[in-house]
Amino acid sequence: MRNKKLFYGILVVVLVAGVSTFLYLNKPLSIADNIYNCNEDNDCVSVKSGCCGCNGGGSNTAINRKYIEYWYDKLSNECREIDCGDIMSNHWTCFAKPKCVDGKCQLLPTVEKISMWQNGEELISDPRISKHNLRVNIIMKTLHKLNLQATCVFSEEDIQEIKQKDRVVEIIFKQAYDFPIRQWIEPYRSNAKSDERGYRILENVKTVLFILEDNLDEGLEAPILVGTEREDGDERCSWERTQEDMEKLGPCEGIVGYVFSEEHGCIAVSGCKYRHIEDIVPFNSKEECELACGRIMWSCWAIQQEGSNELDKSWINEIRFKGG
Repeated sequence: MRNKKLFYGILVVVLVAGVSTFLYLNKPLSIADNIYNCNEDNDCVSVKSGCCGCNGGGSNTAINRKYIEYWYDKLSNECREIDCGDIMSNHWTCFAKPKCVDGKCQLLPTVEKISMWQNGEELISDPRISKHNLRVNIIMKTLHKLNLQATCVFSEEDIQEIKQKDRVVEIIFKQAYDFPIRQWIEPYRSNAKSDERGYRILENVKTVLFILEDNLDEGLEAPILVGTEREDGDERCSWERTQEDMEKLGPCEGIVGYVFSEEHGCIAVSGCKYRHIEDIVPFNSKEECELACGRIMWSCWAIQQEGSNELDKSWINEIRFKGG
């Protein structure tokens, strides 16, 4: 009898746990869950993201248009004592278009240019044709899936060689912006920016190169190169030479180093070898100068298949064929 009671007790616990799990997994979505869901672009609308929208120095976000009234009622209750002022914001979301990407409403940055580089020639995509928009959508979906970073160092000269020799699709945005990706990072243990769920946000993304064919045979394990605008400046990039410095260099014609110019980039400095040359010329090589002073910094990315060490390269054919 005792064992029978124990059996029924365990059975009840299992049934209750099973029913609870079923109810949890099948519970109706709350407004908070639904507000960003979408099936097509027309479901999405741009709204101010917080108390202060673009007309008050703030930013915008994208939600399902069915929840506009709910959204503004929510902000009205939360922002009663907030005075935003009359300041027009230059945040990229203020100029972005709402799109439905992977079932979620998102604001996508305005694209300045999409190009296909092949055999050293650049073919610019015409924004008036349908394939242009299709390629933009494929590119955005691919960027959101990035989850694996590789170590790489590229100068601007390297990037130009890649575009001349490899088969590449290049996208340039009108404004640099922050892009959420699928790389999870441990919150509070990384200096990288992340969203509330711990997924990384790539900051100040200005341009991206998708390498479709690696003709240089560099063995790039992460064939998506993300270019971000530099925020911090190296003091050596604003180096100013004095007349005394020029006299110390003397009349020799050999290259003794490089300096950076906003107008001309990294330029060679001629002169004689000087014992303390680093006091006059900040960079030993052009590559060192470009890495320190280049407007764009490059990082290498790939998409790793879930539960596998294999890389997902299906995006190559999608961009190459579906995008025209």
